[in-house]
Amino acid sequence: MTDKDFINVVVVYDVASKRDAKLHKRLSETLYWEQKSLFLGEIGKRGDFKIMTQINGIIDPEEDSVIIYKLRYPWVASLERWGKRPPSMNFLD
Repeated sequence: MTDKDFINVVVVYDVASKRDAKLHKRLSETLYWEQKSLFLGEIGKRGDFKIMTQINGIIDPEEDSVIIYKLRYPWVASLERWGKRPPSMNFLD
């Protein structure tokens, strides 16, 4: 695969606490957990569809919010951090 075959994604969410752990676990299978409700990762072209399908089966669209930012090639993005990094262990353990 070339760079054009990948999409960088940023997923942020605000869901009811009863669905939070399930959504976190599902996103952790594909993406890197960056902060409480923020995930980052590089996925194949159809990976975004897979993630959206999985999320759709978990959330309640009347109560919950999920945003997926897609950064396609050629991308120009930067990341700056301040303060505490997320723990290396999964908060579900």
